[in-house]
Formats: sequence, C-alpha cells, structure tokens
Amino acid sequence: LMCCLRYEFEAYRDFKGRAPKRNAVIDTPLGKGKIIEYDTPKEQICLRLESGKQIRVALADMTASEAACKKSKELGCACRPDTVTREVLDRLDSPDVQMALAELDRKNGMAPEQTVDAADIFVSTRRKRRRSDDGGNASDSASGARGNQPGEKDNRPQHMRGGGQGQAAGALLFVMVIPAIAGQVDKGKEGAPTTEEMQGNFEHIGMKIFAPAICIGLFALLFALFTKISSLVGMTFGVLVGAVLLLAFNRKNSPKVFLDDCRRMLDVVGPLSMLPTLLAGLGAIFTAAGVGDVISQLVSGIIPSGNAIVGVIVYAVGMALFTMIMGNAFAAITVMTVGIGAPFVLALGADPTIIGGLALTCGYCGTLMTPMAANFNIVPVAILDMKDNYGVIKKQVPIAIFMLVVQIVIMILFGL
Repeated sequence: LMCCLRYEFEAYRDFKGRAPKRNAVIDTPLGKGKIIEYDTPKEQICLRLESGKQIRVALADMTASEAACKKSKELGCACRPDTVTREVLDRLDSPDVQMALAELDRKNGMAPEQTVDAADIFVSTRRKRRRSDDGGNASDSASGARGNQPGEKDNRPQHMRGGGQGQAAGALLFVMVIPAIAGQVDKGKEGAPTTEEMQGNFEHIGMKIFAPAICIGLFALLFALFTKISSLVGMTFGVLVGAVLLLAFNRKNSPKVFLDDCRRMLDVVGPLSMLPTLLAGLGAIFTAAGVGDVISQLVSGIIPSGNAIVGVIVYAVGMALFTMIMGNAFAAITVMTVGIGAPFVLALGADPTIIGGLALTCGYCGTLMTPMAANFNIVPVAILDMKDNYGVIKKQVPIAIFMLVVQIVIMILFGL
C-alpha cells in the first residue's frame, strides 16, 4: 500500500499544482460556481452552482481569464484556470445543464435549435418485462443480458469474468483448511529448548537478541523511503541480516535450528496461522462483491459534501470497526478505501501517503480490540496460560482508543 501511495502521490501533487484551490469561485455561463470536490484520477473538478446544482468538468477544459493571468504574473506563481466556457457546458451529458442552458438562451432572446421535452430526458428506471416467444419471461435490459457473442470484447470487470486462476486459488484455500476442520492439526511437543538452555543463551547474548527483530522493521523502512523497491523486499532482506546476526551471536545457530524454531512457532500457533490468509481472501471477496460501493452509499448521507474532516473521522473509525469484524487491517483497507477513503477524502485533495498510511494504523487499533485477530490476542492467552480469555484485549482497549484519536488528529492536521 505504501509503495502504491508513494507513486500516486506525484500524480496528486501535480494535479493540485495545476487545479484551482478548493472553495475557489469559478465563472460559468450559468453563474458563479464553487469548487467543492476534486476527482484526481479523472482530473475533474466538481462545481456547485448558485442554483445548488453540481457539475463536473475536466481540468483540461477550463480556461484562465485575463485577470487571472495578470494576477499570477504579479504574484509570480502559476496561472490557474478560473473559467468554464459555454462550449464546455454544451458538451456535458447532463439533462439539467442542457435545460438550464436552454432557459438561459430563452431569457437572452435566443431560440434554441431544438426544444427538449422533459419526457425525452427523464426515463423511468423500471425495467420493462416482455413475454418471450416460448411463453417465458425475459428481461429487456439495455445492458445486454444476453452475454457476449463470439468475437465480442468482454468489458465486464475482472472479478465478474470466468477464470481458472481464481477457481484454483479458492480450491487451494478450501484444501488448506480441511486438516484443521478434521482435527488433524495440533501443537507439536518436540524441539523445545530446556530452561537451562534458555538461561544460558540469555546470559551469553543478553539484550542483543532484539537486534535481529529490529533489522526487519529497519530495512523495511529503508527500502520504502530511499529506494523504488517494495518494502516487502526490505523485510526479507532484514530477515536475512537478522539470521546472519544470530549466527554471529552463537555458532550453534545453524539453518536447521532456524527451521526447527519456525516449525515450533507454527506448532504453538496451530491452525490459527492460516487465519490471516483466509481473512485477506475474505477482503478480496468483499471488494469484488462491491461491499465498498455499498458502504459508500450508506455513509454518503452522513458525510457532508466537501467536508474532508468528517470524511477522515468516518474513514478512520470505519477502518478500526471493520478491522474488528474481519480481524485483519490489510483486508479491511481495500474495502474502506474504495467505499470511504477515495470518494470522501482523497478526492478532496488530501495527501494519499499520510492518509493511507495512517488509515492502516487506525485499522491496527481495531486489531488490538478484537478476538478475530487471533494471532495477537488469543494465541498469547494460550501460550501464557492466562485465566481470562480476553485479558489481553481488555488491557489493550484504552491504548487502542487513545492511539486512534491521536492518528485522526494527525491525519487532519497534516493530511488535509
């Protein structure tokens, strides 16, 4: 995610450098219009006219007036467009705009070329049903329910097309959980070091034992900030460096020891080690099923149009809550970004790097408060033999809520 946002940030910054500022007033043939929203991927600007109607125009179609060019020269800054011409409005595929232009022409004594009847513009969305030749019912849909004919291009989204790769992945996920369902997976009992061995290793290595773990995070940051290589590659490199350090700390740490310890950790975790993969798959299913679009429609009545602050709050809290449901912030962020982050925050010109990165950590706050995140909150209970199954979660809830508030404040102060 951070890698994607890093490359997209240049596009967002370039668009903001050329576009008029938000809340700027734009001249149009239909009166003054106020910029209330950006659509950066499409390079479009949403204007609210004095009549209350909203229109979207491409930044490339806008022009700069002589007054704007003169002012920019005086200030020594780039000239930003401040005008939408009649020609641009004529090209918009909007019945409301065309009717308003026709009314404007009538007021100015100019007869429109064609009279537009409201019955020709506003069409009922109810689909008509017709009787098929064989007596059955068929839907007469303009979207082409008959499917694609031979030789035609399939324009459906990728997730709606048939494909062997998706079916194979689903089959593999199903096979992977069969042993756990059948009760054939249990904790291993071999290879655990003795108490004397652990005490001796601690006296020999001491606090240096944390150095390999720090290497993983350190190299992930270095790769993300100073290279064009994925931070996941940096994590892998950090693991290799950590292994080298462990070999230097103790010559007994052979590759077999590393593999045995990995096996022992998986034995302790048990079938729960598959949960992150399953939850990530669930997130992809939710995204393909359009859950993000449904969420967007639900919150559109809550978030005021053009209010990025409320959008950030809903986005961050939604990330925490959805992560509590799914147990995985990586699965939740795709759904919440499609449904809330992109249309209600990023489209208004927010910094995608800051907003996206902190939205993910807001999801981590939800991870601290849910038993669905079994690796973090349930497995430690089993390892430590705690009496309270939710003891870890209860200790983490106050910290999670506090950090969620802090991250929302940082998003508002530095991301907008």
